[in-house]
Amino acid sequence: AVLHIKLISEMNNFDHWTKKKKRKDAIKYAVKQAIQEVAIPLPCTIKITRVAPRPLDDDNHQGACKTLRDAIGDQILPGKLMGRADADKRMTWCYSQERGKTREYKVIIEIFV
Repeated sequence: AVLHIKLISEMNNFDHWTKKKKRKDAIKYAVKQAIQEVAIPLPCTIKITRVAPRPLDDDNHQGACKTLRDAIGDQILPGKLMGRADADKRMTWCYSQERGKTREYKVIIEIFV
């Protein structure tokens, strides 16, 4: 699935909490729309690729993907507490980045079973 959203490092971001919440809600909504109808068997590997003009360093990249990872986990294993499903050992998480054009921001989610 390709989501046309912009992932930014929340660790180095000082936006007002309402702006952060709005951004996180948009990510959760985009994930729900992209994979809600798909039954994903476990075990699986989820690869998250961030496409942006500039790369983030490793820890900021993983931090930027945290809300996305939580939302994907919640869609694969519904019924767990919010943000807990992604810790299931049957899911393996991989992260990568690609350089995009100027003002090109998107996320590619690939799920391998």
